[in-house]
Amino acid sequence: MNLIVKQKFSLGFAKFEIYNENEEIVYTAEAKFSFGGRLILYNTFGAELGVVKGVPFSFLPRYEIYKEDVFLGSVRKKFSFFKPFFEIDYNGWTLEGSFSELEYRLNAPDGSPVASISRKAFSWTDRYFVSIHDDRSVIEILLIILCLDEDRERSQRN
Repeated sequence: MNLIVKQKFSLGFAKFEIYNENEEIVYTAEAKFSFGGRLILYNTFGAELGVVKGVPFSFLPRYEIYKEDVFLGSVRKKFSFFKPFFEIDYNGWTLEGSFSELEYRLNAPDGSPVASISRKAFSWTDRYFVSIHDDRSVIEILLIILCLDEDRERSQRN
C-alpha cells in the first residue's frame, strides 16, 4: 500500500491530508494545543483513530502513541551521529533515517522493512511518500510518521 502524507499550509497548528494511490483523501490529521504537543489522526468521517502526544521535559524527544484511546507505546529519539534513529516500544520496531533526513525505514525486530518513508525536499510544507509492507499496521505507521514530523518541527524551532 502506498500513501502520501501532505502537510497543509497553515499559520496555526499543523494539518495533514493523507491520500491513497488514487489521490483520494483517506485520513486527515490535525495538531491541537497541548503541553508537549498533540496530533490527532482521523478517518474521512471525522472519527478519531489515534493520537500522538509529545512528552514534555524529556532530554531527547519522546512521543506516546494511542490508538482508539489505548496506549500502544512510545517513540524515542536516540542519540546518534549523522543520521536520526528512533526506538519504538511497539512491536520492537525501529525507525532509521538517512544523513539527509529525506529517507527513513521502519524496521521490524528482525530487520525486515515494515514501511519505507521518503520526505520531499524543497517544499513549502512537508510531504511524505509512504510504502507500507503490512496493510494491517497502517494506523500505527501513520502515527509514527506524525511523530517523525513533530520531531522535525521541534528541531527547526530550537
